Amino acid sequence: MDGYTSLSTKEPSAIDLEAGGTLYPGLSHGENLLRWGFIRKVYGILAAQLVLTTIVSSVFVFSPPVNDLLRGSPGLMLFLIFLPLVRMPSDLYIHRSTKRGEPVMGSEVR
Repeated sequence: MDGYTSLSTKEPSAIDLEAGGTLYPGLSHGENLLRWGFIRKVYGILAAQLVLTTIVSSVFVFSPPVNDLLRGSPGLMLFLIFLPLVRMPSDLYIHRSTKRGEPVMGSEVR
């Protein structure tokens, strides 16, 4: 196979990553648990964002008063569309000026 040898003695089809085994050969048990925890955390955050996006968008689509409000005032809809684009540079500037390693979006600047 192009000069590469397999580090695993198992067949590739016999390895089950979802069983919680090691991700890479040579990882200690603690490193493996840390990596699995990080992967679960990332996918948990992603799932929460998808659920929140679905809930918010369904309010705008299925709620007649909100839907009529946005259809009746295109200026409000344009404002809501461009608001994140206007806010992003200011958040980035505040984050860089605080010289802290933690995010400041939605929190007070000390």
